[in-house]
Amino acid sequence: MPFKLTSSSSTHAVFENKDNDFPRRLEYRLRKKNKLNVTVSDGAKRSVVTPFSKVEPPQPKTKRTQSIAPELRAARILKSTSFAAAR
Repeated sequence: MPFKLTSSSSTHAVFENKDNDFPRRLEYRLRKKNKLNVTVSDGAKRSVVTPFSKVEPPQPKTKRTQSIAPELRAARILKSTSFAAAR
């Protein structure tokens, strides 16, 4: 079943599907520039919160990469940046 975006701002987004038993609600909340909490819940009692931290990709050290225009290099870095579960 698909989840519908029910509220959002620049730091959070809530998706809900009231037809599900669990999860009914998915909440993504940006805590800091590089921290994200994801809460999976039934909308009432049961919930699981998973913290994520931004992971920077290793910088390539090849001559080919160094010869790429700075704008393209930045675009590649942004495209490959992701979040991973915090430990």
